[in-house]
Amino acid sequence: MILVITGGIGSGKSTIAKALHEALPDYHVINYDDLVRKLYDDPRCHEHLMSLFGTINRKEVALMVFNKNNTPELDKKVVKFQQYVNDIIVDQIDMFLDEHDLVIFEYPMYFEDGGRAIVPKYNHRKHIIGITCPYNIRKDRVVARDSMSEEHFDAINQCQLPGHVRDGLVDDLIDTSSYEHTKLGFERVVDLARKESLRQRFHTQFIDSSVCPTEQHTSSLWNAVIDSYSQEVEWDNARSYHNYHHLYELFVNLDVILDNVVPCVASGKFESLDIQRLPIIILAIWFHDIVYEVFDANDRRKGYNEVASVQLMRQLLETHPNVLLDKDRKLSGKSLSYVVGAANIIMCTMNHSVDVPFIQNKPLLLEAAKLVLDLDMMILGASPERFKQYDNAIREEYATFSDSDYYAGRTDFFKSVLERDRIFFYADTLFADQEAQARHNITEWLKVGHD
Repeated sequence: MILVITGGIGSGKSTIAKALHEALPDYHVINYDDLVRKLYDDPRCHEHLMSLFGTINRKEVALMVFNKNNTPELDKKVVKFQQYVNDIIVDQIDMFLDEHDLVIFEYPMYFEDGGRAIVPKYNHRKHIIGITCPYNIRKDRVVARDSMSEEHFDAINQCQLPGHVRDGLVDDLIDTSSYEHTKLGFERVVDLARKESLRQRFHTQFIDSSVCPTEQHTSSLWNAVIDSYSQEVEWDNARSYHNYHHLYELFVNLDVILDNVVPCVASGKFESLDIQRLPIIILAIWFHDIVYEVFDANDRRKGYNEVASVQLMRQLLETHPNVLLDKDRKLSGKSLSYVVGAANIIMCTMNHSVDVPFIQNKPLLLEAAKLVLDLDMMILGASPERFKQYDNAIREEYATFSDSDYYAGRTDFFKSVLERDRIFFYADTLFADQEAQARHNITEWLKVGHD
């Protein structure tokens, strides 16, 4: 997916692009204007600029480019320069889009430029996001931010597509005129982008080219999984936390862990984590919360969700025989040992404990279970703001519980976590920062008191 960010001057494109990257860390960022700025440092571009405009100063050139009173001769020079820039940048963008499947592309003049910087072979991946905002707000922002004159702002604005026309051409809109409007549009785009990230990851992990050459073989399995993580739980409470966003965060965090651990394993410095167990880890993550129900406070069926998740995992994998799991980290239900391993890990999430003789006697499975449990607990070591969001989301899931019942159980849980010698099994290595932050977050939560 290519999230193309476009909009008028002062609409908030760069702010939204930055926020999207923070929310979508597995997306790669490219900025059209940044590529243009770099051209101004290229001596070859200097020669071109001097021959056309007599200056290499970017601001001076911009005044000529965005000038509605240009002579026909100067307009021709502007067009010639834009073509020169576009020819160079298109090749750079083509290589970038070819290398990365998930991209945030800030392209302010997408429509005005005819989208030429994105070659046609990528059209099926594009999702155009228009950043919209009323004229007066945009003008006030730019004048205050850049000390730009109102005349200069108007000159640039008049060279851009009218807002109401752009708004009708895009796939999605984010209105930045207020916090409420921005939040609504932003969350909608993040939802879409995270689902697409998970979809691509799912098909990559579950497809073996020799058996499943296309996504058609796994599409029904994917639909079953994503529908489960998107559905409402019993009592009509939404999966406020245990949803596909939780899955997304687990996999993004796993990526970070693997980036750090794999080189260490190769050098022998972190021998206890066996990357050969990765298929089991991935299976366990995908299916560990595929069934999630919240029962009435008087009907607490301990372990129901974990057992039901294991059962559904087995059923889904058995009904998709073309899904193959192999040593290349691509998954399938063909190998019973992987499914059994993942089932054991999922059951460990019930108490977040590995004190099970079967697992203790299998060192490789034990290490895999520890990593999944640590990943699942990482939210406790998130920033205070993110921890609060998580805490509020869990309360929403337990909305049918009275405050006294809910907070009594929550307090017991948090106290039991603090009583552990380590919250994270890998507290000394992979999760050292999260260990300290989790203890801080939980201690602050307990200090507040919840009656």
